[in-house]
Amino acid sequence: MKAIETALFSLLQTDATLAASLPGAVHLVTVTDATGGTFTLTFNAKTTAVIAYNATATTVRTAVAALTTVGTGNVAVTGSAGGPYTVTFTGTLANTALALTGSGAALTGAGAALTIAQRAAVYNTLATMPPDAYLVFTKIASVPSFAYGLVASEDYRYQIMVVTQGTSRATLGTALARVDALLAFGSLTVADETCWGVEKAGDGPAVAEVEGGTTWQWGSADYRVMLGS
Repeated sequence: MKAIETALFSLLQTDATLAASLPGAVHLVTVTDATGGTFTLTFNAKTTAVIAYNATATTVRTAVAALTTVGTGNVAVTGSAGGPYTVTFTGTLANTALALTGSGAALTGAGAALTIAQRAAVYNTLATMPPDAYLVFTKIASVPSFAYGLVASEDYRYQIMVVTQGTSRATLGTALARVDALLAFGSLTVADETCWGVEKAGDGPAVAEVEGGTTWQWGSADYRVMLGS
């Protein structure tokens, strides 16, 4: 992905408010201030064996994959020993929006804690096609560049679409409104460039479609992102 796409992806995926309305298959597991002890993770009513506070990502993956509700090939875990760990459900669980929970009661150390953050179902369709689940994705529309003497700027245009499975138009509206709020002040950190601003170029239609007996609600908005260097 381009630096700007990575920035958009990160901003949207890590927003807790967006994740509440568009939960995805990615979770961030963080062990804080632990000097010893263990923790456990729970997915779809099944709990792992105990995991050491400073376990490697491979160890965490093995523990989660051993659950009867997960299985080998359906989870990936990345991160340094001791975390934070990014747990991504894949394979037959790639479309899941089920929560990953856990317990850090057996961790030791002053202030030791386990936290798990749900990530929003955000996909960049330039990199990969998203699964058939709740999703937000970015699609590039145009990339003109301009130069003014020693100052150069780039003008990108993206369409951000929200799709929800089911009949909840409210979910669609909540998610699109949150995307608006996140981009409203151009609070986008792009590697090696300065974001001069983000302008909403227009709203797309809000449409309901029925496919295979399932109702899908979708809507979109176009955003103009201006970068300078």
